[in-house]
Amino acid sequence: MELIKHPSLDWKQISIVPVGDVQLGAGGVVKKALRQDIERGLKENALFIGMGDYVDVASPSGRAKIKGADFYDSVESALAAYDDAQVDEFLGLVAGTEGRWIGIHQGHHYFEHGDGSTSDTRIADALGAPFLGDSALSRLTFARAKATRVNFDIYSTHGTGSGQTQAAPLTKLEKISGAVEADLYLINHYARKGAVPRDKLFMDQKGRLQHKTIYMVATGGYMAAYEEGSSKSGRAQGSYVEKAMLTPTTLGGTIIRLTPERIQKDLISKSAIRQEVTL
Repeated sequence: MELIKHPSLDWKQISIVPVGDVQLGAGGVVKKALRQDIERGLKENALFIGMGDYVDVASPSGRAKIKGADFYDSVESALAAYDDAQVDEFLGLVAGTEGRWIGIHQGHHYFEHGDGSTSDTRIADALGAPFLGDSALSRLTFARAKATRVNFDIYSTHGTGSGQTQAAPLTKLEKISGAVEADLYLINHYARKGAVPRDKLFMDQKGRLQHKTIYMVATGGYMAAYEEGSSKSGRAQGSYVEKAMLTPTTLGGTIIRLTPERIQKDLISKSAIRQEVTL
């Protein structure tokens, strides 16, 4: 798990835009929806966080087969070049966000290059972002003055699992929220959108009962599962979602708005962050 602490933020509302489950290169990717979410984030001067599966060059089983195939160098070079092309296209779709990323997570779908880099690490380098690996705790600090500072902690992961219900990714987060302390929990992988608030109780230093509201968010995706007229090799054929009789998901991502607020002055925790999630 990566631990990331970011420079202090001004005492004003800030937006966070998670980006993941794009799988660029696969059929059914709705690039327009991704670019719309990026432009919305840029208008709000948002921070972005990469949630994995940006390109679709190789799944875990695909990478294992590539390694075991013992291809000639020319074939490996061709695969690497194809991955570079998909990475470049993704970078074009998120243009303007450079330097504004909390970090880039590793997903399930990526290509491993001969120099040890991957699709995901190359995206992180190009965007000037920390590479977060599988899961991370990131701390944002809002500062109004030296005496008024408040931390906001984010647990984020690409995710895992195969649940087909709308609640499946949120159930994953509900379980991990009991073991990892944070204010916001983010998961991708399921290509579903959803958000659930949950209050946690604690006792302050004066022995009084207090609470804070956390959010668990499934961050969405950009693949249209069912397309009219979909085909392969000149014959009618659907995506893996259609083949497996999976349900379609709502296209697009989410945006989380954080607003620092003053609360009762006699509390040890003198500040709080109000969260608003838009699906």
